[in-house]
Order: sequence, then structure tokens, then C-alpha cells
Amino acid sequence: PLPVAADATRAAGTPPPLPSVDDAQRTAVRRLPNFLDDAEVRRALDVCDELRDKVASLARDGRGLAALGAWRTYYLHTNDAFRSAAPELHAKIASAAAEGWEDAPAAANLRVRNLEFHEARDGGALPDEHHRDDGSWATIDVMLSEDFEGGHFETLEEDGTFVRPVFQRGDALVFCSHKKHCVRPVSKGVRRVLVMELWFGPPRTCGHRCESRGACGYARHASELASCLQLGRGGVDDEYRRAVADL
Repeated sequence: PLPVAADATRAAGTPPPLPSVDDAQRTAVRRLPNFLDDAEVRRALDVCDELRDKVASLARDGRGLAALGAWRTYYLHTNDAFRSAAPELHAKIASAAAEGWEDAPAAANLRVRNLEFHEARDGGALPDEHHRDDGSWATIDVMLSEDFEGGHFETLEEDGTFVRPVFQRGDALVFCSHKKHCVRPVSKGVRRVLVMELWFGPPRTCGHRCESRGACGYARHASELASCLQLGRGGVDDEYRRAVADL
């Protein structure tokens, strides 16, 4: 568990400070083997397929840069889509990410910041060896596929070495979000993983990895524009102009 320094002056309900990168580097990844059974994995994949055209997404190339590349991220928390479609899976993943921390009272106040479906094909990678999920407390990765090669999840440790935890279909990895981690290039097949981050901000339903703890109109605007472009009903021109003006 992540050690949290006692602070008697912290007001009740006030979230603890996020761990430093140095503190995070000293924590270990917690593996949950067979976290999802075969039926749950199939259910998760079915829901992800159903939501592909209903949630925001972003593609990256092998360098991790936004492009028409081999790694696509689907923001399943867009308009609360995944939780609405599979509440039992959503709750199971969120609960696992929030458990096991030394500061249990604080962990009870964690909320879902984002839930992403990552699909990486040949050449897809998260190559930055110092990558962190900044601003979040806990991250959980859930493996949904096995028909791929490469694509290994690794963490950069305090002594400069890399650790490659066993990560098989149905397994989950829970780790401190500020711990440095990367994904090596996929060399064959398709790597499919769910990634959820928890933070002390409000639950987010906007179609991106939100940095704001206040109001965010990202998902609302995206939905309005999609409606204007797709519905084709009366008055659509006025709706379109209002949505663009809001942006």
C-alpha cells in the first residue's frame, strides 16, 4: 500500500496531498489475477464495441503523438456511457482501484476521473518511460485480450530498472497514478485494455481526460454538434449555430 504521512492538521473531508513522484516510485504494482472471468471479459468487449461510435476517441502514433496511428483511446466515461451500459462492471473496476490503500478514509472519497478503452495494433505503444497519470491517485488497468505480441506494460523503478508484471487476459494491475510506466510497442495482433483513473475531484463524464475540477462542457458540446449534424430535423441550422457559438 502507498504510505501516507499522518497529518493531524488536515481538516475532516479534506483530501490528502497527492504522493510525490519519489514516493510513488517506491510503491509496487498490485496484480489481481483473473480479476474478470471469461464472461465478464466478453461482456466488457461487447460494451466497448457497442460504444465505439457513441463516445469521444483519440488516435496516436507509435511515438504517442496524436495522429491517425496504431493506438486509439475511447473515452468510455463520455456521457457516463460505460457505467450506464454495464454498471456492475464499472462498480467492480472502481472498487478494486480504491481498495488496498493505507489511507482508507481518504480512498473512500475517490471518484472516477476517466475510463478509457485502449486498442493498440502493430506499432502502437506508450513509449515515454517517464509517463505518469498526473493528478490522479490510483490507476487500474484491465487486460481484455491475449491474441497479441509485444505491448508489455512496464514500470520504471526507483533504482532505474524496469519491472514487467505478469498481465494476462482478465488480470488487473492497480498502481499509484504518479508511478512512472510505459507500454512497449505491439508487434503483432491487437492489445485491448481498460484503464480507469480515480481522483479526489468530481466524477467526470466529459469526452476527454479532464483537467478541470469545475464545470466542463466538453461532452455537452460534442453531443450538441453531433445532434445538429446527424438528426436533420427542423430547426437544425439554429441549433448548429448556437452550439458553435457556445464553443
